[in-house]
Amino acid sequence: MKSIKAICQTVAAVAVLTAATSYGETVHQSLNGTDARTGENAKAVEKNVMEVKSTPDGEIARVVGSVNQWGYVNYWFGLPAPAGKSVIRLKLWVDDPDLTSAYAIYVKREGQDPLVCRIKLPADVKKDSMVTVDIPVDVPQEWNCATLKKIVNNDKPSYWIRSISTVLE
Repeated sequence: MKSIKAICQTVAAVAVLTAATSYGETVHQSLNGTDARTGENAKAVEKNVMEVKSTPDGEIARVVGSVNQWGYVNYWFGLPAPAGKSVIRLKLWVDDPDLTSAYAIYVKREGQDPLVCRIKLPADVKKDSMVTVDIPVDVPQEWNCATLKKIVNNDKPSYWIRSISTVLE
């Protein structure tokens, strides 16, 4: 696990640097936080795996705290992202970072272990704020699913999710 953590820290640092210097990016596709699906492809909100909150800017959703460790939801993109480099961009509402659980994003890679990166908030995040978290993806084939998986054993929910997007450079 240490090597995954070290890789994710390095990747996160590169993502911040890339985001700060990248001008030619295109949002390939976006999904609302409420668009998550269960492993059985049911709507996660309808199966009570996610809860929804209305805000002046629209609905946001989060995975409920009762989800077990390794429990997950999938975000299926109708338009596959092309092979190579891209970014998963999360727009998250953070009401209290201390009252949420640790989650990671998984992307399947054919013939390899999945790409796994823990979701890390910026160090200066404030309570009751919207943050953007970019997760770099580099896979040798098209992909169209990002899995949000709980990686610790506790009864805390995920962050509130406004949207999840695939971004191409």
